[in-house]
Amino acid sequence: MSVQHSVIALPAATDGALALINHESILDRCWQTIDLHPDRLGIAAQLIDEEYRRSHFLGDASALDRLLTLSETLLHEGAEVGEAYVLAAQIASLVHKFDQATQYLVQAKSLAPRLTPFCANNCQSIMPLVTTGKMSSIRGCV
Repeated sequence: MSVQHSVIALPAATDGALALINHESILDRCWQTIDLHPDRLGIAAQLIDEEYRRSHFLGDASALDRLLTLSETLLHEGAEVGEAYVLAAQIASLVHKFDQATQYLVQAKSLAPRLTPFCANNCQSIMPLVTTGKMSSIRGCV
C-alpha cells in the first residue's frame, strides 16, 4: 500500500532573528515613550503585552520585574485615573499577586466616573479573571 503525501503550501513567515529585532525595537520605542509621557496608558497597555510575550516566549523573567516597575509608574503618575489601576491589576495578575490585583480593581471601580465606558461597565466581569489568573485577556480598557 502506497501512501501519498500532499504538499501543503504554507504562507511565508518572518525569520526568527528579524522577529526578535522587531520585538526589541517595539519595546525600546514603548519604554522611551513611557519615560517621556507616563500618562499614555495605551502605550502602557502595549508594554504589558510585549513584556508578557517576552517573558512567555523568550523566558526573560526580568520582563516581569520591568512590568512591576511600570505598575509603580502608572500608579504614581495616574493615581486619579481608573485605567491606571486596571493596568496595574493586569500586571499584578500576571505576576500572580491576585490579592493586590483585586485591590487595584476595587480602586479602579471607586474611580468609576473617570473610567472609560468599557472599564466602568466591566469592572465586575474583570474581577473573576483576576482570581483565575486570566487578566491578560483583557483588552480595550484604555
